[in-house]
Amino acid sequence: TAFILTELRSSDLRFFRNKTFALANLAIFFLGASFLAAIIFLPLFMVNAVGLSATSSGLTTTPLTFGLIASAISFGVLTQRFGRYKPVMLSSLVVLMIAFAVMGFTLTSESTQLEVTIKMTLLGLGAAVSLYSLAVQNALPPENTGIATSSTSFFQQMGGTVGLATLGTVFSATVLSSTATRSLEAGLPPAQFAAP
Repeated sequence: TAFILTELRSSDLRFFRNKTFALANLAIFFLGASFLAAIIFLPLFMVNAVGLSATSSGLTTTPLTFGLIASAISFGVLTQRFGRYKPVMLSSLVVLMIAFAVMGFTLTSESTQLEVTIKMTLLGLGAAVSLYSLAVQNALPPENTGIATSSTSFFQQMGGTVGLATLGTVFSATVLSSTATRSLEAGLPPAQFAAP
């Protein structure tokens, strides 16, 4: 509410009439949500399902950073070579969807740290975060470059916040439901696993 009221006073909401500006910020919102969820929940999975230590589990997110660096460099070179960012951006989203699908359908309690490291690298390679800033910068006049750049950062962070809250709720509900079911199957009284 505060954001909308502030933007109405400064008339910056008019930029959302620009299709490229609006779609790029919407895309980076969902990208931020998915990435933060992967960074937060994957280590939890590695500790609770695979049985790694907290340190080893945390190290599984390191390859994501290397993937992000590699993707920023490679996608920047490709964009400069082709002179257009849209095909490169769409290709990166395809890589990202494949990476999430591979992660979602192949992670099990038998997964090794090396296996997850490779998958996290692939996930990082699919993130062309810098291209969204480039898209909105090109969509607005040069004097509004600051607004364009800050908007992508804002929506990426907002996406991460909303995505983490949403998926955290789903995660908690799933864990509670699974714990209750297994406790009943084990013959434990409901008072021992009921939430306070």
